[in-house]
Amino acid sequence: MISHFIKRNNKIHIQSFSVRHDRLPHFLQLWHHHHELELVLVIRGEGTRFIGDSMDPFGPGDLVLLGDYLPHRWLNSPEYFDGRGLIAEGIIIHFERSFLANALYDIVEFDSLLNLVKASDRGIVFKGSSRSEAPARIYKILDTVPGITRMIYLLDLLRILAEEKEFEFITSPGYIDSIYEKDVKLRKVNDYVMNNFQSAISLRDVADEVCMNEAAFCRYFKKATNTTFFTYLTEIRIGYACKLLQANNNDTIAGICYESGFNNLSNFNQKFKQYTGYTPSTYIEMSK
Repeated sequence: MISHFIKRNNKIHIQSFSVRHDRLPHFLQLWHHHHELELVLVIRGEGTRFIGDSMDPFGPGDLVLLGDYLPHRWLNSPEYFDGRGLIAEGIIIHFERSFLANALYDIVEFDSLLNLVKASDRGIVFKGSSRSEAPARIYKILDTVPGITRMIYLLDLLRILAEEKEFEFITSPGYIDSIYEKDVKLRKVNDYVMNNFQSAISLRDVADEVCMNEAAFCRYFKKATNTTFFTYLTEIRIGYACKLLQANNNDTIAGICYESGFNNLSNFNQKFKQYTGYTPSTYIEMSK
């Protein structure tokens, strides 16, 4: 695993999970993924975090849980790279899905924790009281020697996160990276879509990628993802359009429409409101 805050040899290894406290001139700007879930608390530092198909600002207090195989990076603002002596600081906890799934699967009292792990597939940013409650428990984990007590602190931390009512999913609904990571065909489909969604994609094009006929592919994709391929493709395009609108780079709505893979402005406006609840112009105003 390549870690995005500091060299691997500074990581503290224990049997079931690991924790690391990093203080650096800037977070390492590396796009990567790994087989562990990752909980990140930003203590100092500002910039943009890229997770899956999302692009959002981060700052002190940012608390994020990422599912396994969900690609990500934390990129500090430009002033962290010009020798001003600024410091980026964060605490990172890694644990494997099996840490909870295997040990707690048949214990009903832990269902909320298992649901939290499942929800992390899209990435979660916590907004409510957990942002004030979690840091003290994270420091307890950091300061406690490996053993049962430290594991109890981790379970208590995950309980707080699982009970949080104020949170947001990070990636768009169509982003299913952690699911297709385990399915070769879905991986090929997603790679094709992510490389070509800004252009026209036909059902024949994508079915050919996995050596299936169109009807068989439609049945397979619906069964594997619980959605249709074109719904998934539209969600990817809308998610990308949202990023461009949020960036507020003075691009026109028509330009963003075509940049996102739509070939008709009227259809883009209709789909955007259907999937987000807002018109593109309203979305721009809300993002300011």
